[in-house]
Amino acid sequence: MSSSSSSSSDSKAPSPSNNSQSPGLARSISTKAGALFNRLGNDSSVSSARQKVIDAEVAERQADQALEQARQRVKAARDQVKVLEHEAHEAARRAAAKQEEMQRVIKSAKNLGRHG
Repeated sequence: MSSSSSSSSDSKAPSPSNNSQSPGLARSISTKAGALFNRLGNDSSVSSARQKVIDAEVAERQADQALEQARQRVKAARDQVKVLEHEAHEAARRAAAKQEEMQRVIKSAKNLGRHG
């Protein structure tokens, strides 16, 4: 029965695939190209190279992040140094003012005891 149905389909109006050989040819070419791609895609040297590129991209992103973090830390350290420098100048200014005041007190204290 199946053989009669296939022969009857051959006797009916031809299908589009029977009209032209291009779909069959295209299928053959795409199959060959797909096989070649699969062979190349599964090639260990290609896979290895692809993985190295992926690893390098990841390493570059990590390096960029590390560089940005380092820059932020450098900025934070410089900012802290500026604050400490300002505090040191203020402390030095206060110490100089205190020293001047102490000199006046010492000068005043020299006059003590004249009547004694």
